[in-house]
Order: sequence, then structure tokens, then C-alpha cells
Amino acid sequence: MKKIILVSIFLMSLMIVNSASAVVLYAGQTIDAGNIEVNNDGENLYVEYITSGDWELMETHLYVGKTNPDTLTTAPGKFPYSGESSYVIPLDEIDSYEMETNKKGKITGNILALEDFGVEEEDIIYIAAHATVRLPYEVEEYVTVTYYETLTAPHYGDINVSTNQGLDNQENPVAEIRSDPAAALNFDSNHLASDFFSLGFGGEYIMGFTCPLVDGEGDDIRIIEDTWGTSYPLEIANVSVSSDGINWVFLGTADNTDHGDTDHTQTYFDLTGLGISDIKYIKVVDISDINDFTSKTGADGYDLNAIEALHDCTYSYEVEELQNVTYYQHESAWGNGTDFTHKNWAMYFEYEIENFCVEETLWQIGDKEISQMENPMDEFNYPGYGLSGGPLPEFDNPFIVGTSLDSNFPWNSNVVKNYATDFDVEFYHNENSDVKLTVAWSPGKSATEQKEVFVDESSLGTTTIILGTSVSGWYNSWEVYEHEFDFELSEGYHTLNFKHLMGDGTAWDFVKLERVCSTE
Repeated sequence: MKKIILVSIFLMSLMIVNSASAVVLYAGQTIDAGNIEVNNDGENLYVEYITSGDWELMETHLYVGKTNPDTLTTAPGKFPYSGESSYVIPLDEIDSYEMETNKKGKITGNILALEDFGVEEEDIIYIAAHATVRLPYEVEEYVTVTYYETLTAPHYGDINVSTNQGLDNQENPVAEIRSDPAAALNFDSNHLASDFFSLGFGGEYIMGFTCPLVDGEGDDIRIIEDTWGTSYPLEIANVSVSSDGINWVFLGTADNTDHGDTDHTQTYFDLTGLGISDIKYIKVVDISDINDFTSKTGADGYDLNAIEALHDCTYSYEVEELQNVTYYQHESAWGNGTDFTHKNWAMYFEYEIENFCVEETLWQIGDKEISQMENPMDEFNYPGYGLSGGPLPEFDNPFIVGTSLDSNFPWNSNVVKNYATDFDVEFYHNENSDVKLTVAWSPGKSATEQKEVFVDESSLGTTTIILGTSVSGWYNSWEVYEHEFDFELSEGYHTLNFKHLMGDGTAWDFVKLERVCSTE
């Protein structure tokens, strides 16, 4: 069994009946870019900027006041509100304004709030809604795109910037098979004359690196030279580095004394302490002594196989690509209305604070759970036995809303027992409003019933005459009927009176009073 509860006084879901208005947001004076929506709920004014299509809202400035803004300024930056797409402004904070003046009486350009706060129903206010909006559009055009690539060590010089090949020790051109500069752009471990570039005595090779050399931990570059066998005269070259290919810093000398394998020698270099960065060029110049090669017919100096970078590096490069590029059409926009008489284009509109009302249940006695009669013992003065079983329990008369317990409401109005055929309900109403009274009751199985309802001794009317329906079961099988009475109610204490006009008995389900809002 459900516990006996106090009179239920609660709010239902709110349904707002208020004023609402929407004006077009015009961009560039003629372009429909959305709407300005305005409404109020009795406490606050709501102003919302809503763009349409692809228009984007960039900034807003809003004037809301009791003073016509045409007497003030069209400068949006001077308006009292800014920076939002939706504004919530308490009605009791809406103010009047005037132009500020200095001590000499000259207008400063600022507007001054007069602290004339508050608006009421049917008051007219003025709204100037400004925005900066933009419309994106695309144009297909070539753009410079930057890409990034990382080379994993070891990696090699990849640009033959220049060569100035010397002669062999017979003052003849170096053999063609040993004269391809591209052969030095990658390390080849084969025993082939085509896998390196011979500088020739006094010759020079400048190699470029798309990815700049990295000064990392330990050695940074390795210069690889071809010397087949170990009993060969000294081949040696000066090595310099540069970031621009013009200004050079001497790094050291490379030679053929350190054999990495039978066919290749190697010289390592550390870039630390050179005082330059972004090194993209290495110059190798043969300084071998030609006199050391008299027994080697056709000797041609330092044989450069490759220059190897020993650390990973990342570099960027740019590519011209055809892409869709987004541009924006920027416009000043105003909520549609009356043009300002000032020189600059601007508009404002009027808005009336109309009737606002919240429909809600003010109080309710009893409980409507199902379409049929619920068991009265759950909440009312159900005696626990039939009408002939003895005296019926007492009830509160008057029943005072908010004070009396539901369990002290008469569960039944009965002529035979002269029980609750004429009783009162007292309550306090804290406003002037339209209300609706709903009474829900059942005539039971057989009786023909009718009631009349009064408020402050004035009749609200009678219910229809209801004939009881013979059904099996007890209270939870009886049909429940609802009757509604609409009337105006002033602020203050009031008394409802319920009179049982005919029939031998009625079971009550609930009595409810609601505030209703006029649609006129």
C-alpha cells in the first residue's frame, strides 16, 4: 500500500506563451544572410543571430533600449552589448540612453546609460542588431605547397653542382669511364671504374645536399674514395663546406690511407665548431703530389666514390599545385527595420513586450494514475468497509490546501450517510490570472450523480449528470469522469465549495487548479 502523502503542490512542464519576432539579417543592404530572432519570457529578453546558407557570423554589436537609437549613434562599437551570437538581457535591466557630452556641451560620440531600468508588458523597446558576416567561396588557382621529407642515414649528396676535372699524370684527359660526376652521388661497392669520379690532379668537385648536413653526435660525414689494393701512392684532397656555395670553411683533408674494405678508403669529419649551419655544399679539391705517381701510368688523382651523411635530416621543398582556394566576401549586416537618418547605412526595429504567461499546475489534491478509479484507501478517508459498515471518518472542512493532508479529504460524498455533500476547499492565490479547475470523480456502479461548484459563493456551474456503470470488481473498476471549469481568479484567499446535487454517493479521485494562458 502506498504511504499517505501531503497535498501535492508542484510545477508541471513549462509552456511559454510569449511574444516572438524575427527580422531578416541583411548583409550589404540587400543580401539575406539569416535572421534576428527576438522573444521574451517574462524575465528576460532573448536576441539571437542566426545566419543562413554558408554565411558565417564574425562579430556582433547590439543595441537594446527604451530610447530610439536614431537619436543616438549608428556606430556599432558604441552599442551596449557585443561579442555574442545569443544575448539574454533581463527585462528589468533594459535602460534608456542619451548621447554623452563633455563639459563644453559637445557630443563625445559615446552613449550614456540613464539608469532608467525596466520594461513591462506592452512597452515598446528598440533594437539595432549589427553584425559582421562573411561568405566563403572557392577559386581554383595555383598555390605554393610546402612538403617535408626525412632522409634516414646514411644518405648521400644528390646534386652535382659543378666539376673542374684535372688531367692524369701524363697530362691527358682522364678516361671517360672515370669521368661521370653522377657516379659520386651514391656509394657503389663494386670493383668498377664507372662507380667513381676521378678528380684528376688539381681537379675539383662541388657536391650539393638537398637535405642540409646535421651536426650530430660524433662524426657527421664520411668521404669514400676508391683505391684498389693497399700499396698505392698517397691520394689526398682538401675538403671545405658551405651553406651558400660561395663562402667556404675549410674542414680538413681526405686521403686513401684508411681502408674500409679492399677497394675503398674512408675519411670521417666532425662538423662541430665550424661556426656555420645549414651546410648544403661540400667541395673536394685534389692536392695529390703528381711526382708520387711516376710509376703509375694514367694515374689521375683522388677517386671520389661518394660523400655520405651520417645523421638523419629533415628538409622542406615547395611545389606549385592547382587547388581550390577559399576566399571570403565580408559584409556589414543589420537586422531589417527602419533606416537610421544618419549618413551611414544602419537599421533598427521596434519590439513590443507582450503578454507572457507560464501554464502550470498550482495545486492538486489526490492523484490521477489511471483512467479508472484508483483505490481511495491510498490517499483519502477510505473507511475500509462498505457504506453500511458504520460511521464514516471525519474530514477537514474546510480542507486547506498546503496544510491539510490528502488523507483528510473526504473520499466519498454520500447522500444516504449525509456525508460530505457540502464541503469547502480554501487556498491562497498569489496573482491575478486565468485558471482552470478540474474535478475528477466516479458515480460508482449504479447511482446517477451531479455536482455544483462555487468559488467565493459564486457558482462556476454544474457537472453533467453521470449514470453509474455496472461493472465487476470494486473501486479500481469504476470509470472516472473529469469536469473542467475556467474562470478568472484574483490575488488573495479563496474558497471553493462542492455541493452534491443528486445521487446517493460519489467517490473522489482528484481536484486540481491550473494557471492557463490566454491565446488572444
